[in-house]
Order: sequence, then C-alpha cells, then structure tokens
Amino acid sequence: MIRPSVSAASVGWHIEHALLVAEFSVKALQTDLTTTSSLSQRIKKKLFFLLKYIPRKSAKAPKVVRPATQNPEINDLKIHLKEVLEQLQKATEAPANLYFHHPQLGVINTEETLEFIVIHNEHHLKIIRDILA
Repeated sequence: MIRPSVSAASVGWHIEHALLVAEFSVKALQTDLTTTSSLSQRIKKKLFFLLKYIPRKSAKAPKVVRPATQNPEINDLKIHLKEVLEQLQKATEAPANLYFHHPQLGVINTEETLEFIVIHNEHHLKIIRDILA
C-alpha cells in the first residue's frame, strides 16, 4: 500500500528498508576503525541520541539499504525478518568495543548501533502507521 501524501514508498518497502539497515549496521560492526567522526557528525550524533528522532525526508537512504523492489513479497519479508532477528540477537552479545561508521552520525559503538536501529525502526513504523491510517 502507498499513500503519496505520506511517502512515495510502500509499506513493504519501509519494512524491507528497516531490515536492510539493521542487517547492514550489525554486519558493519568492526573492532578497528581507521576513520573518525567529523565535528558535524559528532553534533548530529549527540542530537540524534538525545532526541531519539529522525525528521522525515531528512536524508536519502544509501543504495546498499534501498530495497530492490517497491513491493517485496510477504514471505520474503518474513524470511528476512527471521534472519535479521538472529543477527540482532548475536549483536546484543557482541563486545562493546565494536564500531560502525554511520554516514551521518560518524563512528558509533555496539550499544549505540543497536539503539540507532531501534530509533530508525521507530521512524519507519511511524511512517507505516501514517500510510495505513
């Protein structure tokens, strides 16, 4: 289902995107990162984790986390959800000193990565609720 006044993407697209972001973020956690965060990224990171909010249409999803189709099949979403839940479970048991370089927030650790996924998912759940309203 699509509601253009809310989003150009379908409910299925938002679900698949959220799954791709969670999957990519967890897989990107590394022990050593040679990159650092810029001042702009550090400010965005502080605001992001303080407000726990993503403004709508504030950023375009990178290609790597854009679903291949506008309307993913329900069975494909169920399979992907199961896989991502397993990866997230493993990530909750991962060492705290793993890091992920987010394009907007800069370097975030394991705990911040998991919190980012929760905030990001809530952002897309709000959009889904508005599409279905």
